[in-house]
Amino acid sequence: MFRNRKIKPLVGDNVEFDLTDEKDLEGNVTEILPRKNALIRPAAANVDQALVVFAVSHPEPNLNLLDRFLVMMEAQQVPVIICFNKADLQDEGRGEEYRRIYETAGYEVMFTSTYEVGDVANVRVVKLMTFGAFAEIVPGVDGLIHISQIADHRIEKPGDVLAEGDKVDVKITDVDMENQKVSLSIRALLEEAPAEEDEE
Repeated sequence: MFRNRKIKPLVGDNVEFDLTDEKDLEGNVTEILPRKNALIRPAAANVDQALVVFAVSHPEPNLNLLDRFLVMMEAQQVPVIICFNKADLQDEGRGEEYRRIYETAGYEVMFTSTYEVGDVANVRVVKLMTFGAFAEIVPGVDGLIHISQIADHRIEKPGDVLAEGDKVDVKITDVDMENQKVSLSIRALLEEAPAEEDEE
């Protein structure tokens, strides 16, 4: 029936359905209701949101492919979120460049990485406070190095050891997804180093 009308059912279609077998719940689609949009690749209809994921590095993102995808989504009036993963492997400033380009064009841009509790990350100190230092883990995601975790000895203030702009290695000690907080520690790495030396 639909073939004669040159209509192909798509994932996401809203349809009318005639039940022919109540026991096995089988039946026939009798009508495909009007679509608000329809995509070719992937073949889908009535899409509410698109999330496109590209590596920010290793390999380098194919921005031409991304741009073609964005044009296709605009034509179908589908809102898009751009997600760059492998943010921990990016070259200096590359992520912020992509953020500037695509946020200026009106898109929401996100960055993700595979960091977990216990991982070591190289971070950039972005703000010193009396109670510690905030450091950028990946673009848009900061963590706190509490003053007690900055050194393996007591310090009076974070500025005794750190300065804004410093890049330091830290251990991720806690991730609180509910409150969107990440705890970092330099001290944990300093305390692990002597133990590793003793083992050698």
